[in-house]
Amino acid sequence: MTLPPATEPNAALQTLLDILPTGLFLPLGVVLCWPIFYATQWVCGRRQSLTMGEWLLGLAWLAALLFTGWCVGKGTGNLPELVTDAEFKRHAVTGYIIFMFSMGALALVIWLVGLLGRRRQPWTHTLGLALMIWPAVPLLIVWLGNIKLE
Repeated sequence: MTLPPATEPNAALQTLLDILPTGLFLPLGVVLCWPIFYATQWVCGRRQSLTMGEWLLGLAWLAALLFTGWCVGKGTGNLPELVTDAEFKRHAVTGYIIFMFSMGALALVIWLVGLLGRRRQPWTHTLGLALMIWPAVPLLIVWLGNIKLE
């Protein structure tokens, strides 16, 4: 990650720039565990259907599977050139940013509406909403700081 050309980062800012990409993908591992969370509750006798937060987490799980498969394929060199060129990467980053902002905004709306509801939600509902809202924080830092993702 780089700042605009006129700015030279100090040590603390450079450290933030170094860990920012990791912060974007921090919830990815937990999102990949979504089927385990739901299956465990189902085996233990859960009768409630999936909540909106869990459906959102399930959608993110599908996207995380695709992204993880792309990363593994890229690392092993088994992907066709079509999905490894610079233009595809640029579109993938743009798509990721749009997807995460959309998911975060939707999760925030679901959370705010849920504050007014009387129905008790399972822990995976709240976890899913938190995991969808989290990447918005590093993305906002990138956007407001005019930081270029490379």
